[in-house]
Amino acid sequence: MIRRGRAPHAEREGYVGSRMGMANESISRGLLLVGHGTRDEVGARQFLELAEMLKKRFEPLAVEAAFLELSQPRIEIGVERLIARAVDEIVTAPVILFAAGHVKRDIPEQVAAALAERRRSNVRQRQVGHLGCHEAVLELSKLRMDDAERGGASGCGVSREDPGNE
Repeated sequence: MIRRGRAPHAEREGYVGSRMGMANESISRGLLLVGHGTRDEVGARQFLELAEMLKKRFEPLAVEAAFLELSQPRIEIGVERLIARAVDEIVTAPVILFAAGHVKRDIPEQVAAALAERRRSNVRQRQVGHLGCHEAVLELSKLRMDDAERGGASGCGVSREDPGNE
């Protein structure tokens, strides 16, 4: 079952709310959602729309969207926007299915470079896991397959006839 609302682990792991108190210290966290990027405007727009929904869901947490490559805004812009919101820690969430070189190397390196270019060594960087084969992703895949078998086109489905499906 796909649940709506806050992720059940979000509060426990400190992603909900912009300030998390630890003893006498207060940390302002920001969430950087990173997509791969695409030359297809529809795909880029869909990712940015997802980010807008997550911004609303996780308020007052600072949430910014960025792309690794091919699309705008790029990672350095997302980092810059979070810094402008005075975050002490950037939690990067790769919105990518598999943990290949982009997730393991490229994304954390680009976030670190953006922080270094802005001389923000005081801002902590942490990255959470990629989407992977999480139960919710598998369930969504089954729902999409069931819908396709009924002849429907739920969500962001495309067909071979779709001119944007290149």
